Amino acid sequence: MMRVSGPAALFLTAVTLLCCHRRELYVPYDDGADIIVYADWSDTPLEPEGWTVLFYPEDGSGPWKKVSNLDSAKVNLPVGTYNVLVFNETVTDFDDIVFRDIDSYDRFTAYVPAASSGSYMVCEPPEVLAVWTMERFSVTDAMVETTHHIRDGEPVPPKRAGRLRIWARPAVITSTIEMKVHVNRLDRASSIGGYLNGFADAVRMHDGRPSDDVALYRLTFTDRMFTTLENGYVTASFCCFGFRSGEADTLSGYTFDIRASLTDGTAYRERVGIDSCITHHAGPWRDTVIRIEAGPFTLPDVGGGGGWEVDMGEWDSRDVPVTLSCLEDGSASVIKILG
Repeated sequence: MMRVSGPAALFLTAVTLLCCHRRELYVPYDDGADIIVYADWSDTPLEPEGWTVLFYPEDGSGPWKKVSNLDSAKVNLPVGTYNVLVFNETVTDFDDIVFRDIDSYDRFTAYVPAASSGSYMVCEPPEVLAVWTMERFSVTDAMVETTHHIRDGEPVPPKRAGRLRIWARPAVITSTIEMKVHVNRLDRASSIGGYLNGFADAVRMHDGRPSDDVALYRLTFTDRMFTTLENGYVTASFCCFGFRSGEADTLSGYTFDIRASLTDGTAYRERVGIDSCITHHAGPWRDTVIRIEAGPFTLPDVGGGGGWEVDMGEWDSRDVPVTLSCLEDGSASVIKILG
């Protein structure tokens, strides 16, 4: 019998192993299970162009991240336990939302960035933000094995394959403000805007909890309605991060600064307290709808003319004393007016 030794023996051994063990012919598998996440946005007003899923390992290490512009996203995860978070768009797609602490499931927060405008640091209202979470999702050795069988084209029982699927149904965590401001001599205004102060400047992603800090939102009223030849009201609808934490039923310190450009080229400015002018109720998307009805404000009887403009431009300010009543009880609630 011919004996084979040295390099020739090693070669023959390798060929034999390749013929007997089919899996070794393939590129090695990722060391994990293929988890497919499906996102259903039917509980929101959104049809996002993209969305993000984050898997936070229980050991506190950085998250596994996947961005998708389809109905589903696939992530290969090693064995372990994860907190899962899904939200619309990506961290860079929003115009008026910025994110911080993305590497921490418990601290991941969305907030409105402030920019200087005259003597103020002001924010633009945020876009709609929707989030879904699942805590303690486990990836097991059996799920990794199932992934290997699926990749090999082998039949897998539906129940086992189903353990690799996650169905996410995000809910809106921003609130909607519907604001109505009554104005006497509305016909004397060519545009009306304002500052709204007191609502939260941030919201925690995993539980939707608003912050304790305050945002100063800059608003522009695009719609006006006359109830008489010269009097009427203006309206606006926009998003915010809700009441400051724990204040939904005990409002304090909410104010509105009206800014009106008048038809003669001058400006009208006042600040009023609006704590008693605010109500809230559940919205159509399981969110909170906040209604604010303020005024009446009485504009000066000026001349001039011109159309209705919605671009207020930059506003300056100075302090002047004034009194004004909220609509509900007619009592004075103004402390100081900026003009």
